[in-house]
Amino acid sequence: MQSVEHVDFVEKRNFLCDAVSIILGACEDLRERHSILQEYLVYNDTSTIAAEVPVFMYDKGIGKIHGHIDLVQVRYGKVWVIDYKPGSRSVDKMKTASQLY
Repeated sequence: MQSVEHVDFVEKRNFLCDAVSIILGACEDLRERHSILQEYLVYNDTSTIAAEVPVFMYDKGIGKIHGHIDLVQVRYGKVWVIDYKPGSRSVDKMKTASQLY
């Protein structure tokens, strides 16, 4: 596994955090909250350019790596890759970094 020293983990409170709180509170069926939040942001947030982006990679040492990026946003000239875990109390930095590769 590669080092995660060069990866910046940023935790901030912003519009996305507020939208998540509102939508999670409004969802009666918890299984729908992921897709409802993504649809809301794609239609209402001009920074959100994509949701559920498939990612595929092959590494000789690891093998196939695949998954989905929850949201992609462009803010202040930077591309933000967002993977959110509603209800999660901690961040596993190694797991998150491995998802970036």
